[in-house]
Amino acid sequence: MIFKFRLLPLLKKDCFEGQVLGAEARRAGQVLKENEQRHQAALGRVSETEAALRDSCRQEQSIELGQREILYAYLRYSHGVAEDCRKDATEARSVYEDVLNKLETKRKAIRTLEKQRDRKRREHDAEERRLDSKQADEAWLQRRSGGK
Repeated sequence: MIFKFRLLPLLKKDCFEGQVLGAEARRAGQVLKENEQRHQAALGRVSETEAALRDSCRQEQSIELGQREILYAYLRYSHGVAEDCRKDATEARSVYEDVLNKLETKRKAIRTLEKQRDRKRREHDAEERRLDSKQADEAWLQRRSGGK
């Protein structure tokens, strides 16, 4: 008797989907890392610009009005870029967490199917051993009764 697990196609499908979700999780993690790095870089530029403006004010260096307006405009723009990067990083984190949750759910489904397959395999093997034992007993009884 050949062991046949009826849910094998579902297990194969889930395994394939698990591999796809694993690739998606790696890609989402990479996008998250890139977005966080961009956000940190934008915050760094804002911090550098603010520090330069503070230093010039402390040293009481006069900055021409036009240059000052340009610096403030750049600072406002940099704050906007930093905020956009923060939003992108937050969205990327959300996507990453969603993919990880889906991956974990899929892995649980795969483990459940694998456990069921293993249990069915053990039941099948036990049934085969029982049938083999029964056949051996019947053969022994036939030999014994045939000899008298």
